[in-house]
Amino acid sequence: MIRIQVKPKWIVLTIALILVSLQFTSPPHTNPAIDELQKLQGTTSVSREVPALFDRSCNDCHSNQTAWPWYSQLAPVSWLLTRDVNEGRQQVNFSEWGKYNQRQAARKLKALSFVIAMAKRCGST
Repeated sequence: MIRIQVKPKWIVLTIALILVSLQFTSPPHTNPAIDELQKLQGTTSVSREVPALFDRSCNDCHSNQTAWPWYSQLAPVSWLLTRDVNEGRQQVNFSEWGKYNQRQAARKLKALSFVIAMAKRCGST
C-alpha cells in the first residue's frame, strides 16, 4: 500500500491559491439606470414612511439602487449576492414599478403587504 503524505502547509497554500484565482471570476454588480417616473413613488401615491421602509429593508435586493457591500467583491460570496439581487429584482423591482400592468402591480402589492405583515409579527422591521 502506497501512503501519500501531504503537509498541512501545502493544503493551506493550495486553498489560498484557489481562493485568489476565484477572485477573477466574480460576476458584474449592476445598478441599471433609474427613471424616477417609473419608480413606485413616481407612479403610485404612497405615504412618506413607505420609501423610508423600502430604503431600509428592501431596495438593496428589489431595486436598481443596490448598495453593494465590500464583501460582495469577494468570490464565492459575490456569486451568491449577485444571484440573490438578480432574483429579487426579477420578483419585484421598485425602480421599474411603472412597467407593471395594473394586475401585476396589484398582485405584487398584495404579496408585499403579506410579507410586511409577517415581518412585523416577527419583529424584523
